[in-house]
Amino acid sequence: MLTSLHVHNYRLFRELEVPRFRRLNVFIGKNNVGKTSLLEALQLLHRSGRQIPLKPEADIRDFRSDEHRSDVTKDILGKPHFRGLKREHSILIEGRHERNGAVKLEIVSRDAKGENLSQSQENLKRLRSGDFSSSAAALRYKKSNRNCVMASVQEGSDSSCGIQDTSNNDLSSRVMLIAPNNHDQYMDALHLAELRRQRKAEMITDLLKSIEPRLERMEDQPSSMPTIWVDIGLKELVPLSAIGNGITQVFRILLAILSSPRGTILIDEIENGLHHSILPNLWNAINEASKESNVQIVSTCHSYECVSAMLGTVEEEDFYVYRLQREHDGPRIECIAIEPQVLRTAIEYGMEIR
Repeated sequence: MLTSLHVHNYRLFRELEVPRFRRLNVFIGKNNVGKTSLLEALQLLHRSGRQIPLKPEADIRDFRSDEHRSDVTKDILGKPHFRGLKREHSILIEGRHERNGAVKLEIVSRDAKGENLSQSQENLKRLRSGDFSSSAAALRYKKSNRNCVMASVQEGSDSSCGIQDTSNNDLSSRVMLIAPNNHDQYMDALHLAELRRQRKAEMITDLLKSIEPRLERMEDQPSSMPTIWVDIGLKELVPLSAIGNGITQVFRILLAILSSPRGTILIDEIENGLHHSILPNLWNAINEASKESNVQIVSTCHSYECVSAMLGTVEEEDFYVYRLQREHDGPRIECIAIEPQVLRTAIEYGMEIR
C-alpha cells in the first residue's frame, strides 16, 4: 500500500505533500483545488511501468479525441499535465509503498523537434532509451533499487499519446479508477465472470443487498456484448443499469476492489448518485471488500454526510480524511490532515470541514 506521496509541477500543484496514507483515504475540498488531479497523479505513478495512455483525463474528465484534429488533441492531452501549461518544468511524482519501497516518475516535455526543454544534454542522454526523435515527452520511472524504466510518449495513429516502454521491465502496480463517466459495461461483465470463476461473485451480491434489499442475485450473460443482469423480484431479470446509477456505482466499486487483490482503487466522487441514508452501508461494504482483497482506497467527495458516515463504520486506525485547500487563497495547494478524533469533534459541533 502507498504510505506517502509527493507531487511537483503536476497540473495545479507546485508542490503537494501527502505525508501518510491508510487503507481508506478520502480527499475533500472546494472545486478546483486538485482532488481529481491527485487521483490522476496516483494513476500515472501506479501504471507507469507498463504501456498506458498518458491521458487519464479520458478516464475521469470525459475527454474525447478528435481524429480530424490531431494537432489540437495532442495539445490538449499534453499541456494540461504541466503546471500553468509550462512544459519547460518537468513533472515529478514520488511515492513510497510498504511492499515496493520508493517509486518515482519524472516526465520531461520535448518540443516538436525532439529537443529537450528542461534538462541538460547530459540528462537527456540518460533519459534516452531508443529513438526519441519524434517524441512529445520522455519519461523516467524507478521503483526502489531496481533498474530505471525509460520510455517515450508519442502521438499514436488514434490521436492519443501512448507510453512506449522499451525496457521490457514491468514495474507497474495494479490500479483501477472508478469515475461517474468511465463506465465500461463490457469490462464489468468480464470481471464479474472472472470473480464467479474464483467463487467471489457472491460477496458482491451479499454486500449490495445492504444497499438494495430487493437484489436477489446477479448474472453475467455471455454474448457478443456481455451484460450484467439482476434479479430484483420481478418476473424477469433486468439490466443492472435499470436499478439506478447509484447502485451501479457501488457495484463497480466493489467489483474493482475484489478484482484487484493487493492493488489500489481510485474513486472520483464516491458518493455520486447515492442518498445520504445509505452512506454508512456504502462504507461498510467498501471496508469489508477492501479487507478481503487487501486493497487501498483513495477517493474524493464533496458530501458532509459521506465523510461523517465513516465514523462508527470504519475503524479509526484504518482511514484518513484530507482537505485540499488554497493557502491564503493563493495559488499554492496545501493538504490538511483531519484525524478521526478531530473529525468526530468537528461533526459533533457542526463545523464545516468540506
